[in-house]
Amino acid sequence: MRSFTVADMPSRTPMQPDLAGSLSERASTFQATHFHEVEGLSGDIRFATARCSLGALLVARTEDGLCAVFLGDDTLALISTLGRRFPQAQVRAGGTDLAPEVAAIQHIVEESAGAIRTPLVLCGTPFQRRVWRTLSAVPTGTTATYGDIARAVKRPSAVRAVATACGSNALAVIIPCHRIVRKDGQLSGYRWGTARKQALLERERRHAFSIRPCSTDTMT
Repeated sequence: MRSFTVADMPSRTPMQPDLAGSLSERASTFQATHFHEVEGLSGDIRFATARCSLGALLVARTEDGLCAVFLGDDTLALISTLGRRFPQAQVRAGGTDLAPEVAAIQHIVEESAGAIRTPLVLCGTPFQRRVWRTLSAVPTGTTATYGDIARAVKRPSAVRAVATACGSNALAVIIPCHRIVRKDGQLSGYRWGTARKQALLERERRHAFSIRPCSTDTMT
């Protein structure tokens, strides 16, 4: 895999004391228009693959929206993972049909900017889907802890279950489980590799800093 590890660990950006409440509120506003929620997929899934600075990229969708964004070292391995993740679905290559989604996700990976307007298909248990919705409310350039997410979903003791849900997230980068860190601010595991998690956080931190308004005290 191409080396992209940054030298320094991105520090956790402090957030408001009422983080859990703000995340819950933001997640609820996203739900109606951004997510299509199911417990299983059995229809047609089309996928496309590409390359980005983090390695191989796979993007997949159903007729309802994006259902998978995978990162890895090997394209064939990602295709195999897609089939295992949705064993009841008919998985096939989608050709150029997914070109707009692929381009948008590549831009998000490389520039830490942009947005996906295609609805997201969340395929998992009710608890997993609640965690994923909440993850989507963590702003770019910031991080939250597993405990923050557990409190936001009203399950403060379910920190391990939150970590498991993060590991089951099929929409890398788009549902930003890479923004979830340990209580001490250190990186924990990441399904797509901790080096990718570190690189994504560092890029987002730099992007957030670059667009931060200048203080009037420093303006001339």
